[in-house]
Amino acid sequence: MTELDAATLNRLIKEIVVHEKSDLLSQLQR
Repeated sequence: MTELDAATLNRLIKEIVVHEKSDLLSQLQR
């Protein structure tokens, strides 16, 4: 696994986590 692959995976994971958190917040505000 190259450093580039690791960085890409880390970025994807962060984006997924952020999207899930925002989805949960929007559901709680309803």
